[in-house]
Amino acid sequence: MAVSNTTTSLTVTPTAADSGATIRVNSTVVASGAASAALSLAVGSNTVSLVVMAADGTTTRTYTVVVTRAAATASSDASLSALALSSGSLSPAFAAGTLSYTADVANSVSSLTLTATTTSSGR
Repeated sequence: MAVSNTTTSLTVTPTAADSGATIRVNSTVVASGAASAALSLAVGSNTVSLVVMAADGTTTRTYTVVVTRAAATASSDASLSALALSSGSLSPAFAAGTLSYTADVANSVSSLTLTATTTSSGR
């Protein structure tokens, strides 16, 4: 079973065929028809084990579910949403699609800060 990166946990609601059976989800007893506690999902493969013990106390059957949580995806947006000077002006005025600018500053300016803001906050 594959889930998106935004899925960080899941619960399992097992139902036994026999009401006298005992169910364990990742070693924790869970009542038939009831939800398990939230199971945390790491990025990648996560194994969920369900062990059902029959009412006779000896017969067991193990079910295994592998849940694969997708990795976070990095943004492919390499654009800027803003470009600003601490003094002076840019020519032409900032536009996301413009890649070349000239800074116009007074001769008396001895230091200049250029602040660039990315469009995407992704990696």
